[in-house]
Amino acid sequence: MAKTISCVFHNALKFTETGRISLVVDLCSSSRTLQIAVTDTGSGIPEHFQSQIFKPFAREDESITRDSEGLGLGLLIAKGLSKKMGGDLRLIRSSIDGPQKGSVSFFITTGIDR
Repeated sequence: MAKTISCVFHNALKFTETGRISLVVDLCSSSRTLQIAVTDTGSGIPEHFQSQIFKPFAREDESITRDSEGLGLGLLIAKGLSKKMGGDLRLIRSSIDGPQKGSVSFFITTGIDR
């Protein structure tokens, strides 16, 4: 679980020059799930590229990713790790302009054993 959170958080950190990154964890004991939301005020992901973010070597804009480095594998790895733990990783929303410009939310769910 820690590696999944680390990958998503690192991605948020990479694309957030100013503002904030938040991590919210909810435990739902009735469904025995852990829900983790990572939200940032970074550059956002354009709508036309959102379907590509979990694909290998995905880069929306070479000029942005070249400055930030990376292979475009972090979110793919995080999604794979989430699935191995019986959960998932999804993009909830992202905006590159307007009142919620830069808001990017990821949602990690995983089953928990007690």
